[in-house]
Amino acid sequence: MYICRIGATPDSAIFDAEGEFQHVYQPRSGELILIRPDGYIAARTPADREADLIDHLAKFRSRGNQVGQA
Repeated sequence: MYICRIGATPDSAIFDAEGEFQHVYQPRSGELILIRPDGYIAARTPADREADLIDHLAKFRSRGNQVGQA
């Protein structure tokens, strides 16, 4: 499967020439999708609610770390 990265530069862009991503995940226009390493969808949210994805990821960080800290 090839992944299309929105906003990637032409030199580093990855294209889904076969449409596999579209077929499997059926993204909606203006939607952000967080996909787990095993291929399952962890979260979906409108692009203007990026903070929701950050909040979702924060749940899985160790208690000593917060999003944005090293």
